[in-house]
Amino acid sequence: FRQHGYEPEVVPGLSSALSGPALCGIPVTHRGVADQVLLMSGSNRQGELPQIPPYLSTRTLVILMSVKRLAVLVELLTKQHHYPADLPVAMVERAGCTDQRMVKGTLETIIEIVERVGANPPGLIVVGHAINVLYGTDASQEEGSGIVQDRYRQTSLLGFYAGESAASALSY
Repeated sequence: FRQHGYEPEVVPGLSSALSGPALCGIPVTHRGVADQVLLMSGSNRQGELPQIPPYLSTRTLVILMSVKRLAVLVELLTKQHHYPADLPVAMVERAGCTDQRMVKGTLETIIEIVERVGANPPGLIVVGHAINVLYGTDASQEEGSGIVQDRYRQTSLLGFYAGESAASALSY
């Protein structure tokens, strides 16, 4: 920009790592549930995967730029680092945009849910118990369940098993 006569202006703001989950009703920390949050990139230099920390039930992970690596990250978390399969996970897509969407499930169900409803990068992945704190729901209670929430509507994915298509579940 400077080469073309423009001087950029830096406008401080909130990171999508905090605002993205908040816009979907997910507090990354919450008293008695999650006392720490760890932010990491899912797309490191030269395509490296992030260094996954040991599981801690009171930690929320926020993995930026990670929608396209969901399957690999879930495998890292569950198989190599022994995160519980029933741990809540949410994929927050296009936070703050008119087509913002959250897809919620567990580490065990999220890949299959995303395969059904598709993905719309850019986005981030949130992992931890804080995901359900404001909803009072547990997506692991019913096999194959999950939640898709866009800016206007929240839909249980259980309807898909009753013949509802992803398109009809996500239409307004």
